[in-house]
Amino acid sequence: MDHDEAVAALAAVMEPRRPRGWGYHDGGECWFFGIGGAGLLIVTALDGRFHLFDHITIEELAFDDASSLRLALPARERARRGLSPLQVDMLAADKLSLGEELLLEYHRQVAEQDRAFEQDGLG
Repeated sequence: MDHDEAVAALAAVMEPRRPRGWGYHDGGECWFFGIGGAGLLIVTALDGRFHLFDHITIEELAFDDASSLRLALPARERARRGLSPLQVDMLAADKLSLGEELLLEYHRQVAEQDRAFEQDGLG
């Protein structure tokens, strides 16, 4: 599979997952998962394969096809849903004056993510 085909296949897998907390960079070549753009999981198409990097476990998995990637995502997403450990620590220690607006946005994103996990049927 050439690069453009891999990026298109990646988009087909990832686009329905956006309500779960996925966003993208580089025109869809690199997808990240996490509240507030935390990037707890990163998915990219490289050399005709799909790569999933877990920032918490520092683990990288490579998949030859989009179906295998799709099957691997639900468990990883569920393990990383919500705020990142760093976000939780910063909020608990109040080391940052995040402001009420940002806190409300984080809460909105977490609620949206929870609804998506309950309703989207993606596993």
